[in-house]
Amino acid sequence: MPNTYHPAPTQETIDRFERYVIGNYPRLPKVAVRGEGPYLWDADGKRYLDLFSGWAVTGVGHCHPRLVQAIREQAGRLLYMPNTWYTEPQGRLAEWIATTGFGGKTFFCNSGAEANEAALKLARLATAAGKYKVITFEESFHGRTFATVTATAQPKYQQGFQPLVPGFLYAPLNDLEAVHRLADEETCAVLLEVVQGEGGINLAGAEFLRGLRDLCDQRGMLLIIDEVQTGVGRCGTWWGYQAVANAEGETPNADAANAEPAEPQGDADLKSEISDVKSNASPAGDADSAGDAPQANPTSDIRNPNSVVPDIMTMAKQLGGGVAIGAMCARPEVAEHLVPGTHASTFGGNPLAAAAGCAVFEIIRDEDLLQNTQHMGRYLRRRLLELKQETPLIAEVRGTGLMVGADLAQNGKDLVAACLEKGLHVNCTHETVLRIMPPLGITREQLDEGLDILAEAMREWQPADRKPS
Repeated sequence: MPNTYHPAPTQETIDRFERYVIGNYPRLPKVAVRGEGPYLWDADGKRYLDLFSGWAVTGVGHCHPRLVQAIREQAGRLLYMPNTWYTEPQGRLAEWIATTGFGGKTFFCNSGAEANEAALKLARLATAAGKYKVITFEESFHGRTFATVTATAQPKYQQGFQPLVPGFLYAPLNDLEAVHRLADEETCAVLLEVVQGEGGINLAGAEFLRGLRDLCDQRGMLLIIDEVQTGVGRCGTWWGYQAVANAEGETPNADAANAEPAEPQGDADLKSEISDVKSNASPAGDADSAGDAPQANPTSDIRNPNSVVPDIMTMAKQLGGGVAIGAMCARPEVAEHLVPGTHASTFGGNPLAAAAGCAVFEIIRDEDLLQNTQHMGRYLRRRLLELKQETPLIAEVRGTGLMVGADLAQNGKDLVAACLEKGLHVNCTHETVLRIMPPLGITREQLDEGLDILAEAMREWQPADRKPS
């Protein structure tokens, strides 16, 4: 069928938004109309290289043919059934989550915030009577519902919404002593992101994560890991906790992040100048023989007693590849406390979203995207460190897999705008952290294309507060 779609003029769409859409988002002055792989096109026909992936949502790229096909086939078969019925796609997706993770059971919803809400409710249900407090971490982000914005230890997101939900306490990331001081007989859980995305690409250390696991075991608390942005391959493992928990040495935020870049090497033996993590989850099985059946990773947490395994993990974003979906996975003995009547979601795990989720897992497995994420992540960080030697605008580079941040010496808003005009889409979080999260299938040539644009924009960039009067 020929493509007969002709987008409305850019200004017409913007004007329509001004009239009818609540303005709670700061929007770029562009209208996206098409995507393919790592590329976007606007209504004026201009192409952009997307190294942001919409907060890591389009992890297998825009409109991956297999994902589109899975959605089309499911849409023509069954779009929705209430959760009083069994549906095949939801069961298959739950199996994928279990076999790539720690073997838990999954509750489905529609977003990361909903997944974290479910986790917080389950933590209170599954721990001893009287336990209700939750410890989270400064610079975290867990959502915008009342409970999750309270869990988000960033005052800027909480402004205007007081009084907040009682029972949340905050500690600095990687400060185990602070967590010990906050924990008491009323604490039911510790909730953290192993890589803080909105907080500026801050990584939890391996020893810190092990210390949290030990503390939770000792005090009858649950360890909840928010994998909304780190999960489904983003860190070069199926789940972010698998990367950090098996890291060599101490925190991946080690001083090596500022080391001199090494001489360029081949992709096969790229050396990371950041304290990189070792993958403990490679694609399972041969794509030709595996079919669509999920396969547990050869070194999955189920078989690896040295892994730090959470009691609950939450996920969304990349899980549906662009289709709205969220989920919470819990160890079976924890999950059994979520009985009928305690929690629900009308659209959670609907056949369309679940079919999309299954397709995402299959694509990552069959196209060896975990391995590609590791190799391209190391290459990306090395290139950024080389750029750091050329310009004082980059103060630090940190990250793991294809979740990378370049901490800038100045507010990065103008730099992001300059990159966009040159055809590169990146993001700046926490005012100064340039966040780069390309699709997992990104190639070296595509990264070079984007980083060359970034380097050019940086050479020309003059931040607003540096401009002469």
